[in-house]
Amino acid sequence: ADAGAAAPATDDRTGQDRLVRNVIASWAGHLVFIIAGFVMPRQIDLTIGQVGLGVWDFGWTAVNYFYLAQIGVGVSINRYVARYRAAHNVEGLSRLISSAFLLQSTAAVIVLGLTALSVKFLPFFFADRLAGETETAAWVIGLLGISVAIRMAIQAFSGVVTGCHRWDLHNFLNASAYAVTVYAMVVVLWRGYGLVGISAAYVGGTILNEVARVVLDCLGCGVAGLVSPGGRIAVGLVRDEHGPLEGRLIGAG
Repeated sequence: ADAGAAAPATDDRTGQDRLVRNVIASWAGHLVFIIAGFVMPRQIDLTIGQVGLGVWDFGWTAVNYFYLAQIGVGVSINRYVARYRAAHNVEGLSRLISSAFLLQSTAAVIVLGLTALSVKFLPFFFADRLAGETETAAWVIGLLGISVAIRMAIQAFSGVVTGCHRWDLHNFLNASAYAVTVYAMVVVLWRGYGLVGISAAYVGGTILNEVARVVLDCLGCGVAGLVSPGGRIAVGLVRDEHGPLEGRLIGAG
């Protein structure tokens, strides 16, 4: 009942008409990541060696734990976006995006803090095991941690696109940005910039991807104007048990 009135029968927002296209786009997008998963380790091994590849894997193993900071909020956004859109509940959609944006931004700040702590205490816990690569590992974890924080802060926008059943746009954006990122990382490797260089290239690719996602969501009439007209993000729309939280407008619809 709180999602609003039922949608008119003539306005189907279930995404059934895009099902086949979305499935194909998802597989095509994942194919890019699969290919990159074979290319990048080989390139690191050829240019830096097994030790460098081990440090790279160690860095990713460390920062992947940082995703726990979002406590499942990011992956649940699309379900509620689809629900409110189907019910034509613009106010509910706006509250959802605003709340998710605030929570994800808070999680991103936590990730930055965890990244800083990891870099600071890495020599204390792993200096012996990293075989003289402690400084490089610290740079890798620091840069990859920043990329995780950026991606986490923008997770709400990703949920809007997929919640509007535009998995084709979502996967095209991710796959395209990642293909460009991998290309840049390979170039950086062969020019001798090592693990720090490819970590910086990955951060640059993350920024490119997320800026493109925000532009996609904000062009047109409202947040996700290309896929979900009518929404907006405002801190003042965020609610808790005491009512709305006062704040400034983040984006207008």
